[in-house]
Amino acid sequence: MGAIAERGYNVKIRAKRLFAMAVAISVITTVIILILTVNQETIDSFSKIKAQYLFLAIAVQVFTWFIWGLRIKFMGNATGEKISLSNSIATLLPSLFAACITPSNAGGEPVRVYLLNKKGFSVGDATAVVVGERILDLIFFMIAAPISLFLFRGMIENTTITTVIVAIGFFFIIGFLTIAYSMIKPEKVKKVFRRFIKSEQTINKINTEIDHFHDGLWGFVGGGKVWMLSSLGCTVVLRLSDFLIPLLILLGLGMNVRPVWALCIAAQIIVLIIMAMPLTPGSTGVAEVSMFSLYSIFIGSPILGVFVLIYRCMTYYTTLVAGGVTGLKVLKDYGMG
Repeated sequence: MGAIAERGYNVKIRAKRLFAMAVAISVITTVIILILTVNQETIDSFSKIKAQYLFLAIAVQVFTWFIWGLRIKFMGNATGEKISLSNSIATLLPSLFAACITPSNAGGEPVRVYLLNKKGFSVGDATAVVVGERILDLIFFMIAAPISLFLFRGMIENTTITTVIVAIGFFFIIGFLTIAYSMIKPEKVKKVFRRFIKSEQTINKINTEIDHFHDGLWGFVGGGKVWMLSSLGCTVVLRLSDFLIPLLILLGLGMNVRPVWALCIAAQIIVLIIMAMPLTPGSTGVAEVSMFSLYSIFIGSPILGVFVLIYRCMTYYTTLVAGGVTGLKVLKDYGMG
C-alpha cells in the first residue's frame, strides 16, 4: 500500500508541475493577445453582450462530457464489456485533465485505459475502446479537414500553418494504417515485440493483450454493429457540439454569425488539428495563437482577444477544474491520494 501511495504522490507532483506550466503558457499567451486587441471599441462592445448565449455555451461544454461518456459506454458494449454512464464520465474527466496538461493531449488515452482497466475491462479491451475512439475521430476529421481547407482556400497566407496541417494529416493516416495492420496481422506485431523483449513472461503478457486488443477491435467493428453506429453517432454529435461553442460565444458577444458560421466551424476544425502538435502541455499557447490567426480573418480585432479568452475559459479551464476534482477523487479511491 505504501508503494501505491508513493506512486500516487509522484503522479500528483508531476501533474502539478505540468498543470502550472500549461496554465502559465495559456495565461501569458492570452494576455499578449488581449494587449494586441483590446481598445475602446472592445469596452464599448461589452454593452452588446447577450449573457444567455454564454450560459448556453457552458451548458454545451458540459453536454460534450455527457455525450463522450455515452460513447465510451457504447464502445464498451461493442467489445462485450459493460460500464454505466456515470462510471464512463468518471473515467473520462480525469483523462481529459491529463490531456489538458500533456503535449498534443497525449496523456488522456493512457489514463483512460488505466481507469477502464480498474473498472473491470481487460487492458486489451480498454485499449480497443480508446483506439476505437481515435479511429472514429480520425474518420470524422478526414472528412471534415478537406472541407475546412477548401473553405479557407486563399485565406491562409501563413505557409507554416498549411504545412503543419498537411504533416499532421500524414501522421494521422500512418497511425490509421498501423492500427489497421495490427488488426489484420496481429502475429506480425507479436514478432516485432519478440525481437526486442527477451523475457518470456513479459512476451506472454504482451501477446495476451495484443489478442485482447485484436479481438476487441474486431468485436467493435464487426460484432457490434448497433453499438458501432451508436458510437459513430455520438462522435458526430460530440464534434458538432464542439463547433457550436465558438458560435454561441460570438453570438454572446453581439456578433452576427450568419455570414460566417461555416468559416467559424472550418476554423475550429483546423485549430483542433493544429492542437495535435506535441509542442506544449495541453497545446496551450498553440491553441490561443492558432485561434487568433484563423479567426482574425473574419472577426473584427476589438472582440477577437476577448473571444479567445472566453472560449478558453469555457472549454480548457472548465475541463481542468472538472477533471482535476474528479481525478483527485480517483486517486483517493484507489489509495493513491
